[in-house]
Amino acid sequence: MTENNSLQALIKSKSKAGEKIFSTILNDALKKKAESIHFCPSEDELVLFYRQNKALKKIAKLPNTWHKILSQLLKKIANLDLQDNILQEGRFKIALNKKIQRFSVFFWPTVAQEKIIIKINKEEDLKNLAFSAKDLKTLNNILNKKTGLILVSQMRPNEKNQVFYALLKELNKDELDVYSLEDFVDYNILGINQQQIKNWHDETLAESIHKISKHDADVLALGNISGPLALEQIKNTLALGTLVIAYLPNNNYQEVFSQLENWGFKTPALKKYLKTIIIKDKDKLALKNN
Repeated sequence: MTENNSLQALIKSKSKAGEKIFSTILNDALKKKAESIHFCPSEDELVLFYRQNKALKKIAKLPNTWHKILSQLLKKIANLDLQDNILQEGRFKIALNKKIQRFSVFFWPTVAQEKIIIKINKEEDLKNLAFSAKDLKTLNNILNKKTGLILVSQMRPNEKNQVFYALLKELNKDELDVYSLEDFVDYNILGINQQQIKNWHDETLAESIHKISKHDADVLALGNISGPLALEQIKNTLALGTLVIAYLPNNNYQEVFSQLENWGFKTPALKKYLKTIIIKDKDKLALKNN
């Protein structure tokens, strides 16, 4: 269990000042370069975890009374329902060191109390991501052509989001009409037409893609490919010359081809439109071309 003097002192004091509790934990998490903060409750204790380098790390046992304090505070700043133990997700931002830091917050109901997860959203430009110079140049050339299919795979959702938003920021230009369909919008990008779809079903996503394609979109980004109906609309959109960026979760990018084939995207058409697959290879991002 990791020790922190400021946090440990606050725990011993059994403070009930919500903002002080939250700011102390948040500053500690940022200092340790945590990816997310987890408040895990049981009947008689509250345990704090950080996700660091993809792994959860136990940080401290917190006073159980802090759960209610933190829950109410976070729901207020994220403009969520104050009711306890219901599934909710929201977002908020805080000015830190003259910069805006954005967060997503999730409340997950359990048999004890709700688990609270705060995701620390890292906003990166494409050039700052872990691409080789060669792959970055290739990717920029693909983006400049503004047509075809870019797939993102072989990475965790949090890693996908970082790539996804970096690509959207790169394409956020006055002369381009850019749309994104996401199951949850981590943060808004001014100039991008972002839509959060509550019921992420194949039929719902397919209908949304169809509607967007009728408005001559230049770029369409999809938080996930849900199934064959959505894929059929993606093919129609590609035929119109739209650049499509889509996430397809898979542990092995080579299996992406068979999955798309099973959904009706035959190899000749796929090779025609697919420009590259962005994958995570150890700690680096890489391009796999068809």
